[in-house]
This record gives sequence, structure tokens and C-alpha cells, in this order.
Amino acid sequence: MKLQKGTTVVDYYPLKSFISHQIEEGYFVKIVTENGKTAERQVWDKNSKNEQVDEYMKKSFEVVGNNDLPQYANPNQTGEQIS
Repeated sequence: MKLQKGTTVVDYYPLKSFISHQIEEGYFVKIVTENGKTAERQVWDKNSKNEQVDEYMKKSFEVVGNNDLPQYANPNQTGEQIS
């Protein structure tokens, strides 16, 4: 899912495990970009992602696309800033 408001873009990608190389159902990599530069990169579970999307929509963000290319990350880092 891709959300945008002005120059801020919030992308949610499916998470692919470094260890198993499988898509981890229920986990997503969130990347926030401001003015073309990455501001945040975090892992979130499905419930947290859905709550965040609701909050962004309340702040007038628009859904502008869908991201289905998995991103490698560790699902055990949920809620943490990752590189």
C-alpha cells in the first residue's frame, strides 16, 4: 500500500525473511519518505499496519498505489527502526 500527502509518502511492503527467504504473512515493512529522502524504515504486524493506515487516512493521506514487491527484514524487529 502506498499513501501520500504532499511530499510525504508512506509505503507498506510485504516482509520477506532473511532466514527463510519466505514472505512472512502478517508482517510489513513500512518506509516513510519525505521530500524524496527515507525518514523511517520499520517492521509492523498487520494489526498495527491497519491502525496506522486508519490514522493516516484521518490526516488526509490518499491511497495512491499498491506495493507487492517483498522487502527483506526480520519480523522479530517489529516496531523498531531498521536500516
